[in-house]
This record gives sequence, C-alpha cells and structure tokens, in this order.
Amino acid sequence: MEKSESILRKIRALMSKTVDAGCTEEEAKAAAEAVDRLMSEYDLNVDDLTVRSTKCDRRVIESKERSHPARFIIHAITKFTDTKAWVNKDSQGREVFTFFGLEPDLDVAEYLFWLFKRAIDREVGMLGVMDPEWGDKTPAQDREARHSFGIGMANRLSERLNELKSRRDWNTEQQTGRSLIVVKGAV
Repeated sequence: MEKSESILRKIRALMSKTVDAGCTEEEAKAAAEAVDRLMSEYDLNVDDLTVRSTKCDRRVIESKERSHPARFIIHAITKFTDTKAWVNKDSQGREVFTFFGLEPDLDVAEYLFWLFKRAIDREVGMLGVMDPEWGDKTPAQDREARHSFGIGMANRLSERLNELKSRRDWNTEQQTGRSLIVVKGAV
C-alpha cells in the first residue's frame, strides 16, 4: 500500500509538469511519457489518481427538531452517495446526523438531506390549506396526520433515490465496469 501511494504521488508530480507550470515543451513531453509508462506498468487509470487522493471526512448536520421524518431518508442518501451515517441526540434531545465519506460525496449527501427536509416541511405545512375539513381535527390528530404524511413522503423519496442509485449502478457497470466503485470502496 505504501509503495502504491508513492507511485501515485510520483505520477501526480509528473502530471503537474506542464508548459503552463513553467516547464519546457521537452520536459512536459518527457513527464507525460513517464506518466503513461507508469500508469501502464502499474495498471492504473485516472480514477485511481483522483479517488485515492480525495480524503475521507465527516459532516455533522444538527437538526432543530427532536424527531423529523427526514431521518427515514438517511439510509437511502448514504446508499446513493456511498457514504456512512449515524444519528445521535444532543444534550437537548435534538437529532444530530453525522455522514462519513469522501468530501464530494459528503457535499451531495448534505445537499440531499436539506433538500428533502425542506420539501417535507413545505408539504407538511401545506396540509390542511386545501382541505376545508382539516380544521375539524384535534391538535393531537393534526400532529399525528402531519407526522404520518411526513414519514410517508420520506419513504417515497427513499424509494425514488434507491431507484436512481440502481439505475446509475447498472449504467456504470454496463459502460465501464466496476473499477471506480471498487477503488472508492477501498478508500
């Protein structure tokens, strides 16, 4: 592993030798040939260089609620973005979501979380606006109906996200093989 990392560092250093970076054309050409030779010799591709150089991190998302239906989408988001996640409670009992993975994947996971949370909040807030009989509900019935609707919406969003992930994985497998997924999983 240490040897492969040193080879990847060497290839990245050679790739940075360009005319724009101050090298002569001959130096840039020699560096490009060396990169090509090393990548062929060690059976590497550009994905190996980019994915392995990306660092893993964690992203903490603090919720203002004690329980929100968005928690039911977390598994689908982690599956879609190839991240890991867990949920804790802070000292006031509010939910704290932690995602772990590669930085670009964390950006997507956080974006999807907030997108879905806001969509659920918006739609739950609209309940009763169009229904004149909604006002007949007791406060407890209103809370239960809104919570159930939010969970149902979260489950449907999870299904759609899982469908998108399956379709994307199938297309990737058909076009390029699974090498990027294997490398990403190892990182």
